[in-house]
Amino acid sequence: MKALGWVVLLAVVIGGGYYLMGGQQENMNVEGGSENQEVFSGRGEVTFSFTDETAEISNVSEVHMKVDKIEMQSTTGAWVTVDSKDVEYRLMDLKARGESEIYATAKVAANNYNKVRVKVKEVIVEEKNGAKEKAVMPSTTMSIDVMVKVRDESSASVNLDVLADQSLHVTTEGEYVFAPVVKVESRSNAVVETSSTGVVTISGGSVETSATVGMDIDGSVKSGFKLDSSVQLDLKGGIVGIVGAASTEAALEAEVDDLGADIDAMLEEDLDVDLGL
Repeated sequence: MKALGWVVLLAVVIGGGYYLMGGQQENMNVEGGSENQEVFSGRGEVTFSFTDETAEISNVSEVHMKVDKIEMQSTTGAWVTVDSKDVEYRLMDLKARGESEIYATAKVAANNYNKVRVKVKEVIVEEKNGAKEKAVMPSTTMSIDVMVKVRDESSASVNLDVLADQSLHVTTEGEYVFAPVVKVESRSNAVVETSSTGVVTISGGSVETSATVGMDIDGSVKSGFKLDSSVQLDLKGGIVGIVGAASTEAALEAEVDDLGADIDAMLEEDLDVDLGL
């Protein structure tokens, strides 16, 4: 009986050890994500299109935006070129027609992509009097955070709605600045149809991203942002700036210098008191 008791005790100890080791291994798998990591294979399609739901712009009859490259970045950091070709979009015409026009449909590796880069070649503003002026952008590259899920033998879509009325600004000298404000929507497992004239119709699937982003004067693209229309802009050497920004910065530096001088004077006064001078 005594020997049997030892056998039972030994079995409990060994069983408990295996239980603890198994629990630790399970925790390691969960924390490391190896059990939950999604594995991709095959190739799928992704379609990029542009539209415009802008309001009417005073004195402007059309905004011509030419795109010459679109890329996507996977969650592993690799960039994939969707296409690199010149396609011009007449934004006001898209608004009038209520349609989306294709940029490209590409076969890409099935994966999760979390950033899109759109390269704009030029923006031309056509005024109602027939004059055409080139608009300057803070940056010709829009880098947008957007989730694009491409799966094997399925279609994903990214539609970029450029809001021209919120994007177009005029400097104090009458020059045009185009700081894009874009409503972006991406879908996975979508039904994408493209007509012979390049009109894209998107339906079904799951909406992965629905957001509005805007470009600041430094070229960065921010979620929920648009450049304040009341801000006075200027152009110096083709660089977009805010009127008075330099003088404001100089004034702040002067205030800091004055504050530093006051602190030095106070320290010297305290030192004189401590030394009994």
